[in-house]
Amino acid sequence: MFTLYLLGIDSCLSMLDSAKMGVMDFKWGQKLFGGSYELCNTALFVLGLLIAIPCNFKFGLILWDRWDFYINNWGLLVIAFLEVLSISYFYKREDRVNKAGSTTCLIVDAGLILSMVISAFVFVYSDLIMDSSNVYIRVLI
Repeated sequence: MFTLYLLGIDSCLSMLDSAKMGVMDFKWGQKLFGGSYELCNTALFVLGLLIAIPCNFKFGLILWDRWDFYINNWGLLVIAFLEVLSISYFYKREDRVNKAGSTTCLIVDAGLILSMVISAFVFVYSDLIMDSSNVYIRVLI
């Protein structure tokens, strides 16, 4: 049991150290904390403590369940559409227009935006019915 405790403390300190280095590598991090690693460690510790407080109560399970639901549904959808948009629209757009033509690119871009709107419509107007063991999504169209 004590070994598991030490492993948890060790992994917590390594995550705190990597977050500290990630913050302090930026100019805004050095400006915000005045170059003090101790102050940055303290701020990250307090932030982690505030995030973890709801987990100590019954509300924490509900909070993380909702967070997981929205990240798995909305987050994945938004990230996928942003990746497709960035690859198909912004990356080498001039080459694409020169090879395929502006009309074709306009049709593809309109289809991409239309698919985003339709997907958002389905998610917004869907009804979440939670059972004790299952989660069903009924589309209200």
